[in-house]
Amino acid sequence: MPPLPPLRIAVAQPAQAAEISRLAQGLAHCFVDVSDGAEGLAARPFLSTFEPEAIGALLANPTYRYHVATAGELQPQGNP
Repeated sequence: MPPLPPLRIAVAQPAQAAEISRLAQGLAHCFVDVSDGAEGLAARPFLSTFEPEAIGALLANPTYRYHVATAGELQPQGNP
């Protein structure tokens, strides 16, 4: 088995909101009912927190500090 690529952990930046959103939305169906049924409709307000604009606002909030992990050729953007 080939070695795994290096893992980098860095402070998340608002510019990464779209990428983080795609990841969260892509995994949401594994944990939350995303159907058009009653439970899926009830989950919509929660699922809206995975939109890029919502995630960007969280990442821009200086009260919190979020981190991202990247592997291989991916590079964290704009980290000090």
